[in-house]
Amino acid sequence: MTTAEVLSLVLAAAAFLLAIVAYTRASTALRSRDQIEAFISNQQQTDVQVLFLKMDEGKYNFTLANRGGSVARNIRLEMLDEVPANVSPLTSAAAHLPVRQIDPGGYVQIPVQVTDDTPRNFRLKVTWTNAGGLDTDKEVPLNLLD
Repeated sequence: MTTAEVLSLVLAAAAFLLAIVAYTRASTALRSRDQIEAFISNQQQTDVQVLFLKMDEGKYNFTLANRGGSVARNIRLEMLDEVPANVSPLTSAAAHLPVRQIDPGGYVQIPVQVTDDTPRNFRLKVTWTNAGGLDTDKEVPLNLLD
């Protein structure tokens, strides 16, 4: 083998080793990026739950709870079913909406006026802004829980 062939073989081996190192680093960086994105996504996820509850002495409220990993802001409620304003539970709750903020694991109770004509089953749309600034909404079927 000539000196040029040996040198060529050494350079090819060095290039191969550099390619392996670059591939390993790129794979590690990709895994790290995926882990960071999953962490950020988890931190931006919120899940606002709503309950319609009868409290002591005939008082009622909506309980809004944040079951996600980040703050829920600007929480709004909208009635999806056709209900006259004079019997809608949202009419009396409107003074307390939107809710400015609910921390992870936190909850807010909103007093609600209920009459005999107020529906005990209806659908709401709850909308909130997550930590990433994205608006999220979901439909929530509610039943009055005594």
